Order: sequence, then structure tokens, then C-alpha cells
Amino acid sequence: MKQTSINDPATQNIIAAAKTAIARAKEVNKASEVLIAKLHKDYDEIEARHKEIEQQLTADVQGIIQQMDKDTLQFLADMSSMGGQA
Repeated sequence: MKQTSINDPATQNIIAAAKTAIARAKEVNKASEVLIAKLHKDYDEIEARHKEIEQQLTADVQGIIQQMDKDTLQFLADMSSMGGQA
């Protein structure tokens, strides 16, 4: 089996290709980290907006229920004043 030298052109090409692949992998890794950070930020913003909407809907529903209670009481009072039965 023939032993190759580190200075052999084929060996140098392999080393250069490996260095290029490592550099590219580092770039991809960095891009992935940036993307993951952005996704976390987007998720946090969506989650905060979801909580705001949920709170607003809860307040709206509570307001509707309170208005319905007032309307029902007013209806009963009107019926009572007219001598009717509710």
C-alpha cells in the first residue's frame, strides 16, 4: 500500500475541501441559531397577543352577561309593574 505525503496535491485538496465544509457548517449553525432565536421571539410575541385577546374576550363576555342580567331584572321589574307574571 502506497503511503501518501501531507504535501501530496490530492491530500491537500481533501484538506482544503474539509476546511471549506467545516467553515460552511459553522455558517449554517450560526444561521440556525439566529433563526431559532427569531422563532422564540415570534412565539413569545404570539403568546403575549393570545393572552391579550383572551383577556379582552373574557371581559367582553363578562360585560355581555352583566348586561343580560340587567336586562332580565328590568324585564322582571316591568312585568311586575304591569301586574304580569314573569
